[in-house]
Amino acid sequence: MTIADVRYRFRVRTAPLPLQEITVVVVVTLGVLTLLTDLWRAEQWLVPRGNLLTPSAWQAVLGGLFLLTFLTWTWFAFIRPPLYGRGNAKRYAQTLYAVILKGSPSDLSVIADEFAYSARPLIRHPTDSVEMKNLARQQGETEAPSKADVTAFANDILLLIGDRRFCRAIVDSSPRTALAMFHEIGESKKYGIQVETFARNIVGEALANKDSFLFHEAEGYESGLIGYHKPLSQAMFSNHAMVETIGTLLDSEPWDRRRKWDAEQWKAYCRIVLMTFRDYVECGYGNTPSFCTARRATSRQQYQTFTR
Repeated sequence: MTIADVRYRFRVRTAPLPLQEITVVVVVTLGVLTLLTDLWRAEQWLVPRGNLLTPSAWQAVLGGLFLLTFLTWTWFAFIRPPLYGRGNAKRYAQTLYAVILKGSPSDLSVIADEFAYSARPLIRHPTDSVEMKNLARQQGETEAPSKADVTAFANDILLLIGDRRFCRAIVDSSPRTALAMFHEIGESKKYGIQVETFARNIVGEALANKDSFLFHEAEGYESGLIGYHKPLSQAMFSNHAMVETIGTLLDSEPWDRRRKWDAEQWKAYCRIVLMTFRDYVECGYGNTPSFCTARRATSRQQYQTFTR
């Protein structure tokens, strides 16, 4: 299963340890030592005297190494899937790059769902352009400070996931990934990270697909609980500061494509514009943020309740 399925191949390849290389070395070594042990016994060759390592203990060591290798694979492939971090930043970026470059719709659907687990570290690590500009202005720096590998690769990954095919896979089969990404952006207030292309293509694909969350998160009497909560729409469009800073959430398609929209698509677009405008009126400049804070706290509780 860990070899054939794309999800477990992705998990094994993004583990902080080179599991595939380690497994080959361990299996080859155990096979050679097992055959050599049987040959040694059959030929009755000399063995060292003493009780430090008996034949039974030797077999237990070989069996323990094999069991440890199996448990390591099981840990990373099933029990604790690896998340993006300092130990696997380069490996994670390279593996994701290969999957998106291949562009297989079935593989992208699986990896898009798997990507949701790393939403938090991939939002916490990248460079926030707003914070960097403020820091450079305060310190009088003309050049940005050097970035660590985990930050540099996180910046590259945010640009990488802007691929339209990957965004289409998220909208079609894994909207929870977009929910996790924009929820973390809102929670961390890192609005200046490089998600402009990702945000534009997510909204563009959602408007193009009439079976997407933008059309299902309409009204409660039409969509039930999802229509009342509007989890993804709230995460993406109910924070006017985030929408303004990112700049592409409401500017997802050029005018030549918008001209082809029908009434239903324009209705969905106007609905998200009104959501942002309502937040600006209630939480904008000079207004009391009490209602806004309470509403966002409710949205946070709903997100934590339904995603645990």
